[in-house]
Parts: sequence; structure tokens; C-alpha cells
Amino acid sequence: METHAEIPNPTLESSESFDERLAKVEHAIDSHGSYLLDYLTSLTKNRHDAEAIHSDLWVYVLHRFRSEHIEHLGALRRKAYQLFIDHYRKQRRNPVLIVEETPECPTQSSHEPYTDEEQAEFKARFFAEYQVDLPTEHQEALWLHAWCGYTFQEIAKIMGRPSSTIGDWITLARQAFADYLNSNPLN
Repeated sequence: METHAEIPNPTLESSESFDERLAKVEHAIDSHGSYLLDYLTSLTKNRHDAEAIHSDLWVYVLHRFRSEHIEHLGALRRKAYQLFIDHYRKQRRNPVLIVEETPECPTQSSHEPYTDEEQAEFKARFFAEYQVDLPTEHQEALWLHAWCGYTFQEIAKIMGRPSSTIGDWITLARQAFADYLNSNPLN
């Protein structure tokens, strides 16, 4: 049986052992874990979802973050927000009914949808955090695709444009974000 130290990971620096990297992640969890969990809870409005995203965040950090970014709060918060957006998109496209597992009082609940004001706030915060200059139509197309999970064809119907144009806009927006992130990795 293989242990975690024997599993090769191409993203780890060759001079750093898995145990050293794990120690850095544990220190980052001790330093920033409760703050990030509270941040995710405020975004999701659901403690269980926040804990799931929080767990995914630390697994991602352990296996994919560059060593010097592991304890950087800005990079951790940005990744937490990206994971939240991914989680929300999946939730919007494939809603799941949650059934409490208490046999004495069975109740059903589901995640309350976000209000239009909350969605507008998320959108404003997203485009403010990533300071990329995009035309309003490109921002809207990217938002519908990334946040709401719409396909190019669905966005084309909503915006009244050809789907190829929507695809071009989203490609240009993604490239602009990639250029921004590559030039500002810790901002």
C-alpha cells in the first residue's frame, strides 16, 4: 500500500518533501482557517456548504499552490472565492434537495436562492477584485457563463447575439483575466 509521501506530485518543488509542505498547510490552517471559514459562511449562508468548500480549499492548497503562496491570505481568499463561485454554479445548474437525518423530526430544506441584490453585489465584488477593463457586454456574458452556468447558446438567446459572438467575448474575457492573474499573482 502506498503512503501519501510515495505518491508523485508534479506541482511540488523537488527540494520540498510532502511532510514539509503539509506542515506549511497546517500552519496556514491554524493562521487563516477560521477567518476563511467565516468568509465562506458569509458567502454561502450555509455552514455545511462553507465547510465543504473550506475542505476543498485546503486540499487544493496542499496539492496545487506554489510553496510561497501557501500562507498568503490574499491568495487563499481569492481561491476560496473562486471555489465558492464554482460551488454556486454547480448548485444553480443541479439543485439538490437536502433532507435532515434526524428520524424524530424529519424536515426537508433546500438552499434559499440568492436575491437579485445579493447577486449584483457578488458581481460587483468579483469585477472589483479582478481589475480587468472589459466592455459591459463582455462582463455580462462572462458572468452568465461563469456564475450562472449558462451555455453559449443560452446566453446568446438572453443577449440577442449569435452564440459565436458570445464565445468570442468569453474567450477574450478569460484571456484578459489570465493576463491579469499572471501579471499580479498575489494581488
